[in-house]
Amino acid sequence: MNLLILGMHRSGTSVLGRIVTRLGFYPGPEEQLMPPLEENPTGFWERRDIRDINDKILKLHDSSWDCPTKNFPTRSKLPKELSHNIATILSRMESQYPYFVKDPRISLTGNYWFSKYSRFLPILAIRNPIEVAHSLKKRNSLPLELGLALWEK
Repeated sequence: MNLLILGMHRSGTSVLGRIVTRLGFYPGPEEQLMPPLEENPTGFWERRDIRDINDKILKLHDSSWDCPTKNFPTRSKLPKELSHNIATILSRMESQYPYFVKDPRISLTGNYWFSKYSRFLPILAIRNPIEVAHSLKKRNSLPLELGLALWEK
């Protein structure tokens, strides 16, 4: 079974990504993985290409991870290029069974990714919303109220 790691930014999704990688799940090609940074020194365990597609999906709906549209559409049609890119990534991952997909943005964009691909066991990272808001304030200088509102989305 392949895994889908879900959760708000700063909620522990990277820890889950690291754990499942150590358990033998494939995170993606090394050159696509986001490198460790100061805020995640052991790595993010998420792919740049997946993040980029999710950012494009959000932008199509005048959204971003830190400012999602109130009623984000989950069933509208994507441009062919984005649909093709999603299908290509998932098809290539299939040859690396078992694998996982992780990007906090998928909490908003997941229906575009997985409406045709139901072979995933979802794992949800939940962290105290106050801790998430404080972490977002430290990392992104977001007001606590915004961090809490994002956690609620």
